[in-house]
Amino acid sequence: MSILELFSKRQKLIRGEVTDVYSYTKVPKPLRVQIVHIFIAAIGIKNEILPSGLVDQVYFMLNSGLAKEYGLFTLGKQYDTPQQAVLNFLLNEENHERFIDAVEYTLKIIDFRIRDNYEYKNRITIKQSPDDAIQEINQRFKENAFGYTYQNGQIIRIDSEFIHIEAIKPVLNLLRICP
Repeated sequence: MSILELFSKRQKLIRGEVTDVYSYTKVPKPLRVQIVHIFIAAIGIKNEILPSGLVDQVYFMLNSGLAKEYGLFTLGKQYDTPQQAVLNFLLNEENHERFIDAVEYTLKIIDFRIRDNYEYKNRITIKQSPDDAIQEINQRFKENAFGYTYQNGQIIRIDSEFIHIEAIKPVLNLLRICP
């Protein structure tokens, strides 16, 4: 995980400017940009030596899947590539639930399709592992006081850190164990 411990962050912490009150509907612009960076690192870039359409396939899946659910032909403009459409959607979508849909769906693909895909891992240059990407997304949510977390294949709302740790997490773990 590549979150830098910057001077400005430490100073905010010292001054008590870090909030534990979460926002659920306003997605901060810095969080949007950070998520785009994480997804680019975790989905990868095309390898110049072994050109592959695998990265394009992931973005096509994201774009077409979400667009279909929303009753659209594409998430972006008519001539956007699937990658441009998805990343611009993450940066600009005003509806916070649709933004969360896109983050959750992308994390699911990273978590369940890219993680163990031998061909993908050997043909694509990935700069961030699925575990690191998920961990960093959750940390960025917290850092930006955006009251959600990704666990067990879905994004869930965190109403308070105490309730989440003491009640919600144990129930989720129990549900995951039970068939």
